[in-house]
Amino acid sequence: MAHTPPPCGSAGNYTYLGGTNSTSFEPQFSFNDPGLYDVTLTAVNSCGNFPVTLPATVLAPPQVTLDPLAAICEGDCVAPSAVFEDCDNPITGYSWDFQNGTPGSANTAVPGTICFNTAGTQDVEVTVTNSCGQATDLVQLTVLAPPPPPTITGATQVCEGEPLLLSGPPGTTWNWTTPQGTVSTQNVSIPAATLAAAGTYTLTIGAGGCSASNSVQVTVDPLPVVDAGATFNICLNANAAPLNGSPAGGSWSGTGVTGPPWTFNPAAAGTGPHALLYSFTDAQGCAGTDILNVTVDPLPVANAGPDVTLCNEPVPHTLTGLPGPGTWSFDSQTTGATLAGNTYTPNGTGTDVI
Repeated sequence: MAHTPPPCGSAGNYTYLGGTNSTSFEPQFSFNDPGLYDVTLTAVNSCGNFPVTLPATVLAPPQVTLDPLAAICEGDCVAPSAVFEDCDNPITGYSWDFQNGTPGSANTAVPGTICFNTAGTQDVEVTVTNSCGQATDLVQLTVLAPPPPPTITGATQVCEGEPLLLSGPPGTTWNWTTPQGTVSTQNVSIPAATLAAAGTYTLTIGAGGCSASNSVQVTVDPLPVVDAGATFNICLNANAAPLNGSPAGGSWSGTGVTGPPWTFNPAAAGTGPHALLYSFTDAQGCAGTDILNVTVDPLPVANAGPDVTLCNEPVPHTLTGLPGPGTWSFDSQTTGATLAGNTYTPNGTGTDVI
């Protein structure tokens, strides 16, 4: 008996049954391996040998070998594949089963993409069928659990110009996505935040080959626009001047400042230039300042000239004072004299103080 093995290979083993053997008239066979068999009966008589060959085809179930699958992270997908051998007997069916997969099954040779949302060891199994039976293979897929979403610490609302510091957890890898680019360190640090720094900050961490993300929204509040008012000069002996900054509700500081209500006392400040600071804090806690420059002018030193003695006759006398021009008035009067501008006209005897 000759044997031609199929593509999946076999030794061509067979067994005689029922007590028959190779010399039996009607032998019985059990073919133990698939393939093409040539069964030859040779009749022998005095005239010679007369062989007759009967071909026999013995079919086999298919064979299947699943390709190994590398570990993935929870939520990732794989594309399972296998090597199929029909053993010269066409495959009539495929049956895939994906433990905790989505989808959970398939019935084609190439099942496509399968996603796994459950961590652990998951079975991937395929069964292939032809007219002689089935073959099954199974591989196990390791689905890794991702790390928990990272905790982001730090103030998420700051004033313009203040430092902004956000921190991720230690012992991992970090990748920040910010309104101003990416950062691959544990912390995002901006010494003086601008309005452009506001927005979404997303931190992605890696651990054990898997990743997790978390986001926070950062607000950068603009500083209030503060106006302390226009520069002014004030005399040393003037009344205290009210101080009015914008927006209202702030506080003043500086030499000669008292309040609230806020005023500037030139006598308390003394002569010369003074820088008064107006500070205002808005509802978001952001502060702004502005400077008001005030100059306290010294009082002039007046000189009315030497005392004079005049005759009691209505002859006008011109008064000359320094520095000029100035104004003249009676400080005390015992005569009937008149004073018009800087002209004094006597009338009666006595002493007038001008």
